[in-house]
Amino acid sequence: MQVYIWKIKDFLKKEKKINKGDFSYINWWELKDEKDLWLENFIKYHFKNKIKKHINFYSVFGPYKSLRKKGSFNTIKIFFSGENVLNYRKYKSLNENEKEAKKFIRRRFIDYSKYAIDDMDISLGFSDFDNEKYIRFPLWIMYMFKPICDYKEIVEQINYINNIFNNNIYNNAVVVSSHDIFGLRTKICDDVKNILNIKYAGKWRNNTTDLWNKYNNNKLEYMKQFKFNICPENMDANQYVTEKIFEALYAGTIPIYHGAFNNPEPGIINRDRIILWDFEGDNEENIKLIKRLKNDETFYNKYITQEKLLPYTAEFVYNQMEKLKEKIKILL
Repeated sequence: MQVYIWKIKDFLKKEKKINKGDFSYINWWELKDEKDLWLENFIKYHFKNKIKKHINFYSVFGPYKSLRKKGSFNTIKIFFSGENVLNYRKYKSLNENEKEAKKFIRRRFIDYSKYAIDDMDISLGFSDFDNEKYIRFPLWIMYMFKPICDYKEIVEQINYINNIFNNNIYNNAVVVSSHDIFGLRTKICDDVKNILNIKYAGKWRNNTTDLWNKYNNNKLEYMKQFKFNICPENMDANQYVTEKIFEALYAGTIPIYHGAFNNPEPGIINRDRIILWDFEGDNEENIKLIKRLKNDETFYNKYITQEKLLPYTAEFVYNQMEKLKEKIKILL
């Protein structure tokens, strides 16, 4: 845990910049895979041979002063946050590390709470934020849909996710996480530890190496073994829904979730196909449901064959991608 906290501290002090041809990444994630390059690939695909300006991508993993630096007149500045930048719900029974972590991440909430709109040409994030330069563009879109998708392909991907079911279940529940600063995972795991056999496949509470040794760190393939995926957000904030619950649905598991004030993506995620954990209240009905899903195969099969993503999902994803395309077109 201490290592993670000092990593946050380091992010907030030092600017990180990666130059990559027509694109630069400032205070961004490490460029490990296609999801980290999603915006770049989106622009390359839709504006092939039309990129006459340099494009800077910015995120929250560094000091805000880096975003204020003026580029040339030939530079487009795009901000995207895959992290929560707004106030989060504070619980009475939070993990003890919250006090120490809070002083390191407070700066992010102060600096980035307006999605850097004043210093950007386009800003993207989780929230509904009323500004002509802003587009609601949650991180899960980049995990679930390729940047080259058209409407038909978006619909096909949704149908594919809705029709993934698990038949070979060897274990009860899985958690894949590197930390639990705010205690949301601790709460759920401790509540269900007497009824579920939990595999901790990430750095947090690790008790298995199968994810790395047997599945080459392919999280989705590994998760397909399990009936349940305990996948709350790092913190509870309005509209803050990351890839976690979507990956659980994609793998065919049942998400045990807490986040977004327990109203994750209304109109998109089918609430009847997920288990929403009450952090401070009574989870007696949830525990009864888990026991029945664990022991009643007929009930389990009926439960998992419910629709996961609702019809509005395709419209939402397509519209947000079109909005982004139009704004970039104007800037180019």
